[in-house]
Parts: sequence; C-alpha cells; structure tokens
Amino acid sequence: NNPLNYLKNALGRVRLDAGKVLAMCAAASERPLDPAEQAQVDRLSARIHELLGVADSGVKRIGSTVELMSRYGRAGYKREMVPHDAWAATQAVVGIVLPATGRHVKVDLDLEGDGSLECVPEEFGQVLSNLVQNAIEAVPEETGRVQVRGRVEDGQLVVSVKDNGPGIPPETVQKLFTPFFSTKGPGRGVGLGLTITRRVVQSLGGTLQVNSTVGQ
Repeated sequence: NNPLNYLKNALGRVRLDAGKVLAMCAAASERPLDPAEQAQVDRLSARIHELLGVADSGVKRIGSTVELMSRYGRAGYKREMVPHDAWAATQAVVGIVLPATGRHVKVDLDLEGDGSLECVPEEFGQVLSNLVQNAIEAVPEETGRVQVRGRVEDGQLVVSVKDNGPGIPPETVQKLFTPFFSTKGPGRGVGLGLTITRRVVQSLGGTLQVNSTVGQ
C-alpha cells in the first residue's frame, strides 16, 4: 500500500499544481505575467516534474513487489540474498517518500563508511520506507526535522531515524510491533508496517530498537 499511497498523493498534488499553472497561463493570455507570478509558475512546474518522478517510482515499486510476491509463490522458492548498498537505498527512499507525503519537512542524511550488506533489496527498502515515512508523518509542518544516520560499528551496519515529533507514550511503545496496531487513524494505516520491518530486520540477523520519550 505504501507505493500506492505515493501515487495517490503525488498525482493529487500534480492535479492541483497543474490547475494553478493553467489558470495563470490563461491570465497570461490577457496580460504578461509579473516576475512573482512567473516565479510561481516555475516552482509549480518543477514540483510537477518532481511528483511525476515520485509517481513513476511508485509504479516501479509496485511492479517489483508484485514480482517478489510471485517468486514467493513459486514451488521451491528461496529468498535470494544479494549485495546491496544500504546508503544508496536510503538516499533513494528519502527522495521518493518525502515529496510523496507532500509535507514541508527537512530530512538530513548523515551516512558514513561502507554501507554494503546482503539482503533482499525489496524487503530492505520496505524497512527504510516504513521508518522514514513514520518519522516524516510524526513531525510538525515547516519546523519538522528528521535525521537519518548510517554507520558501521564493530562490523555491524547501524541505521537510525530520529525526529522532533511529540514522542511516544510508554504504553504505545509496548504495542508498536503488534500486528494491526496503529495510531494513524482510519484509512491511514493498517498497523503492519513496523511488524514487517522488525521481521525483515530479524531475518537479516539484526535488531530493531525504539527510544522515545513524550515531549522529546
């Protein structure tokens, strides 16, 4: 559902931006655009281009997910672990998820060292997109900040996602990985994202940790 949501959000915003551009172009037929109006047209045009790229990425992700599920369904299928650049994957995920949410949030990337690991790339991408999207949606508009850090420590790949959202109550932290538990409300999540994320991380021999305090 994540890439489907990317498509829905991106195309919805493209429709709004295109309407504004068309209205301004219609006005330009009667009089030249002033510099401020021209600058707005340029900004909207650039965002339309960016969001169409997001929609295209969503289509590709849906295709890869369907192909992966088809492989899962075949007799004798084995999960194929291949070398993968976690840092390049992180950059790609942020580049897709942030514009797809339509939120004015700053995301900082701080990636050091060799981010190579062996995994099923589609599964690892799901881990990253779930964590990054949750953080982006948890922070306030305009002042929202998300930091994604990547390091290699003692031979282990460590990825952390930190945000300046309101924090999570202890009773909610205990339920975060429970299937179908969600705080997003009807129509915004089914509560499987973090469940899947933890299972993928565990399948790679890793761990997933949460550190959150209300108000921080």
